[in-house]
Amino acid sequence: MGATKLAMPTEAGTVEAFLERLEAIGSRTLAKLIYKQAHAGHPVSCLVYDAFLPWSLDVAKGLGLIGACFFTQDLFSLSHSLSCVSWELKSTIGR
Repeated sequence: MGATKLAMPTEAGTVEAFLERLEAIGSRTLAKLIYKQAHAGHPVSCLVYDAFLPWSLDVAKGLGLIGACFFTQDLFSLSHSLSCVSWELKSTIGR
């Protein structure tokens, strides 16, 4: 399977052109990966995708899969908040 080059936004001309190409290439590549897993005896039943790639849900639905979205920023925010609390506790306790 040959790799398709995805031009960066500056090469693609506009951000919109880049995102359109990302969706086209990404959708096709994701579907191929899911088919490949199924043929290898590891069928996919649920696709967990990042909210920044909403077209992934279209791929999942098109293949009859369940799609579950996660939000990267929420995970980062939670991780950052926990780090701050941990640092404050260590500072307060003196450890």
